[in-house]
Amino acid sequence: TLRASLLASTERKGLEAAAAPPGMGWGFITGRTRSPSEAFIEKHCLAETGCPAAEVAALIQAGGAKGEVQRIWNEHGVALLHGFPESRRTREGAARLPVAIYVCNRPHYLREVLGALRRAAGVEDVLLIVSLDADSQEMLDAVRSVDFCAVRVLFHPQPVVAIGAVGGRGSDGVLVVKQHWLFLVRQVFDGIREMRGYKGDVLLLEEDHVPSPDILVTLRGLLAIKNRGEGACAGDAGCWGAYMKFGCQGEGKETDIYKACRVKWFVNTGVAFNRSVFEAIEASDFESFRDGWDWSMYHLIQTRQLLPCQQGDGQIDGQTSSACTPHMLAPAVARISNIGEDGVTVHRDDRSTLGQLRYPRVRDDILDQGFDASQVVVAPYFQHKGPLDQPLWAGFEDRAVTLSARR
Repeated sequence: TLRASLLASTERKGLEAAAAPPGMGWGFITGRTRSPSEAFIEKHCLAETGCPAAEVAALIQAGGAKGEVQRIWNEHGVALLHGFPESRRTREGAARLPVAIYVCNRPHYLREVLGALRRAAGVEDVLLIVSLDADSQEMLDAVRSVDFCAVRVLFHPQPVVAIGAVGGRGSDGVLVVKQHWLFLVRQVFDGIREMRGYKGDVLLLEEDHVPSPDILVTLRGLLAIKNRGEGACAGDAGCWGAYMKFGCQGEGKETDIYKACRVKWFVNTGVAFNRSVFEAIEASDFESFRDGWDWSMYHLIQTRQLLPCQQGDGQIDGQTSSACTPHMLAPAVARISNIGEDGVTVHRDDRSTLGQLRYPRVRDDILDQGFDASQVVVAPYFQHKGPLDQPLWAGFEDRAVTLSARR
């Protein structure tokens, strides 16, 4: 598993986890005051029906495993509605779009993202799910300030400190992020009670992904095309997801806000997919593949593990088959700005990494100018290949994935 892979790394010998008593995990705590997450959980668990308040209080009083307290909340807690208008809390017929964000401890970024999300059209029908990796009062305060939609707070109970690189693209930093991402996706589709039985699409953001005012309405338009199998997504190949960074031939130089493209590679910015993709991830070697979550998704595409059509329909082994080509939909002009100049893979003192953040996004007054997302049109197929500097991706042909990636 990913956790076992992390712990096996030679750079991890000094981790606190190694010193934790058996059975207590990485959340072992004793002899200290309540952490921000414990204080939050104790307060809201007492107020929510179905949350075992007595068990939570006893664990906290005993100075037990903080991770266990967080696990109880993740399973039994409910969405918070601070300041959210009563008339919108239970709107019948509202097509609620879950938006899930995994965050660590960069409150200045998170506040900007939440401020932008507040201005997004249709946000009142969103269930916002925020998973925190750091037990930070400032991060909790930022999330609790949300008063424009229902918000569900999760705590990643097994945070890991990134220490050094482990060779190749894989480093402890990207593996830690991957662990949190996978935790969040599992909670969204198989964990929290608000989402039980949900089979639709979920938009995944990061704490430094600033959305445009039209992101939700534009995403809904793209997902409608995907889910109905229309136009560029018609036929056996179909489209499995969408992302909200630019996705057309101009690569950041497009200007047509009504244009979208069908793309056959994977981009990690503002990704949206449904339960069928999650189930494919769980059935694959995604977790054990030693790279970041985004490159692990690319690996699933390469090795035919992502879509049912990749399991043998059509001809393979060097022969092309359009029915086995995975596709995503993306707007020609980005609906997300990435502001993360301080992160695992980007550093403000490294111009080569900062360059990937410099791309245009639609204007903030796009809705004031009369933008109508129902008029978005998917342009002809954009034949984009994967990065040539990664040996794993060799063999990604123009129209089909070949088995050469496995060898």
